[in-house]
Amino acid sequence: MEVGDFVKGLPGSPYRITTEKMTRGVVKSVYGSLITVKVLDHTEGLFGTFDVKPEFFEAIGHVKPFVREDVLELLKSGCKKALLDYDLSEADLSGANLSEADLSRADLIGADLSRADLSEADLIGADLSGANLSEADLSGANLIGADLSGANLSRADLIGADLSRADLSGANLIGADLSGANLSRADLIGADLSRADLSGANLIGADLSGANLSRADLIGADLSRADLSGANLIGADLSGANL
Repeated sequence: MEVGDFVKGLPGSPYRITTEKMTRGVVKSVYGSLITVKVLDHTEGLFGTFDVKPEFFEAIGHVKPFVREDVLELLKSGCKKALLDYDLSEADLSGANLSEADLSRADLIGADLSRADLSEADLIGADLSGANLSEADLSGANLIGADLSGANLSRADLIGADLSRADLSGANLIGADLSGANLSRADLIGADLSRADLSGANLIGADLSGANLSRADLIGADLSRADLSGANLIGADLSGANL
């Protein structure tokens, strides 16, 4: 087996999760007698990344190289699930229509999703670290546990998005609209939220240490148990906020 192979678990596996109930995984690395498998589909909804022995798996395909024209044609035909067959890291998906797409646990590291429509998209556990999501529409998107560290989300529409437990450390959220968003227990360490709209947002237990919240709209936001140590709140509107 090699990096990029899609695999499924075989009966008789000694492992707890990467069994025959894992219907689809991808090989992330190969070293010595072991492979690292990231679980993509599991009949019991279990996920993770594990170092395992290759003899307990069967290769069922391989990640396709990203070709923008092919992918855009798939999107036009409504085959959004097929996106996960491609290598989407550093992919140019700027301006693409990905509304309601299933991109859960997708590898979108460094991808260009600027001005893309990701409204209501499933991005649970997706890796969007370093991605460009400036001016993207992520309204109502499910980003629970997603990695958005270092991502550019300036002026993005995140109205009503679920970002609970997401990693937004060091992210650029300047002027982003996060009104009504769920950011409970999110990691926002060092994030730039200047001029962002966080009115009515759920920030319970969020880590905002060192974050820039200057001139941010926090009207009616719930900041209970949030860590604001070292945060810049100059000019922020905290009227009606729960601190």
